[in-house]
Parts: sequence; structure tokens; C-alpha cells
Amino acid sequence: MNFLKLLFAGVAASAFLLASCGPKKDVKQGVVVGATPLQDIVTVNSAGQLSSLWTERGYKKITVIRISANSGLAALSGAEAELVGAALKKAKPDKLKMDPVLRDNSSADLFMPLKAGVVKSFYWVVPFRTIEYYDAERRLKLLFNNETAGVHFKDIDPMKYDSGCVRGAVMGVAAAICSPLTLPPIKEPVVLSFDPDFFAPYSSELGITKLAGLRRLFEILEKKGVRVSACFVSAYAKSAYAKPYHKYLAGQIVDVLKDPGILKKAEPPAIWSYWDNADRLILSGEGRQAVKYISGRLKDYPKDEHLKLFLAEAQRMSAH
Repeated sequence: MNFLKLLFAGVAASAFLLASCGPKKDVKQGVVVGATPLQDIVTVNSAGQLSSLWTERGYKKITVIRISANSGLAALSGAEAELVGAALKKAKPDKLKMDPVLRDNSSADLFMPLKAGVVKSFYWVVPFRTIEYYDAERRLKLLFNNETAGVHFKDIDPMKYDSGCVRGAVMGVAAAICSPLTLPPIKEPVVLSFDPDFFAPYSSELGITKLAGLRRLFEILEKKGVRVSACFVSAYAKSAYAKPYHKYLAGQIVDVLKDPGILKKAEPPAIWSYWDNADRLILSGEGRQAVKYISGRLKDYPKDEHLKLFLAEAQRMSAH
């Protein structure tokens, strides 16, 4: 089954590569994320859209940092790969963003770019504290292998722990699995792939709220001097870690990238605190208290869709 998936994906990758041929897109010098406002921010609404956007930009040999609970490197199914290949051959990659098969497949959204040679080096920043364990190499390799359904086993098996990361090559691309704290210095500007599903396990393992996790992550990236030329923020992913009422996180990421000072103020925007408190109550299993709290906040923000999603979840919890 994995062989067939890779065979189909290889055909589609050839189409991806042909579609991306042309003048090389020079990645700009970038700005230090968390310190300077970033201008080039794209909200991605489907996995297919990410592939098509990178094709349209003519990206070649870029360095990618993936901040997510998943690597994005699970192989596409045969049907998915055929859809990608057909759309790219027709030079209408924008149609992919409407395709229901690819719409929520965040686990495979970076597979095509790596397969086609668009990426020269890849850093997967994981939200888990696995890197702190004495057997971090074994644990991270197992995590990577499981979440990609074993399709990269031959690449993952030789990977080795080195300086706080597990390093090797995947599909011929230099790859490293790191935590925010162990991400090494990167000289060149990077393209950032940011998935909001990062913050549920990240904040949980640190024992802090998601808002505190957001602040902590950007502080680390700023201290490391990570220069970003463009950021693609996923706003579509279905994940074991991202619930429907977590859609607000994508917007927060975009806002902080545009205005890093928003997290450096004494108090965050009021609505951010409301979302964070609602999430904390739901996570604690306090459904009835959450209903009362969210209902009160909706009086101030009656049109806020995120509070409405939180309220629906709180009502569901309190009904049981």
C-alpha cells in the first residue's frame, strides 16, 4: 500500500516539478520574527493550496521551518496525488483549494514540495518535550515514523541525535527534528510553515495556557534571531490537537507576525483573554462554568464567531 502511494506521489511530483520550472524565486532577506513586522504572510485554506502557492512563486531550494504537531510529510494517497498532478499539469493550481479530498490533509501538505526538490533543508519544530528524554533519538524517530505511516522508514532509521535535534535526510532533503529551544542557528532566511495545532500539546506539556504558549514561542524565535521571508499559516487543519473552536489561533499567529509588539504589552487584547479563558475552562472540563463565562463575554462581543464555537462546545459538555 505504501509503495503504491509513493508511486502515485512520484508521478504527481514530476508534474509539480514541471509546473514550478522557470525563473528561480529569490527568497528575500527576511526579518527577525517576533522583533520586526513581517509583510509576506499567507493564510492557507487547504493542503493543495500550499503546494500551488509555492509553485506559483517559483520557489527553488528553500529552507523551511515547520512549526506543527505533524511534519506534513505523510505520503499522499493515490487519489490525492492524481488530483495534485492533474491540476498542476493544467496550470490551474488554484482549483486545488476547493477540492474536498485535499482540503483537510495537513499531514501531507509538505510532501509534494520535498518530493519535487523545492526544499533544500527542512526543520520540523515539534511541540513535545520528547527531546528532553535520555532516549530522545528513539522517541522522535518513532514519532516521525508513526505520523507519516511508515512511508519514510528508510530515511528515518539512520537519523541520529546531534546537538539537541535528530538529524538526517528525508527524500534527499537535509532534515532535523527539534524543539523550539534546540532549533539551531540558521544563517539564511527561511520560509515558515506554521500550523496552529502546535499550541495544544506545547502549552499542555509546559502547564500553561495557549496564549502563554504563543508568547513563549515567539520570545524564543526572537532570541534565536530566526529570519523569515514568508510565512504560510494553516487555517484548515483537522487534527487530534486542533478542535473547531481553536480556529482563532491562526488569526493570532498572523496578528503577532504583523505586529510583534502585541505580545509585549502589559495586557493582551481583551478578546484574546476571553478566548484563552474559555479554552482553559473547557480543557478543565468545567462545562457549566464555561457556558456562564462565555455567555457573559458574548454580551460584549455578540458577533464573535470564536466565542460562539466555544459556547457550542461548552453547552455540549454541560449536557452530559
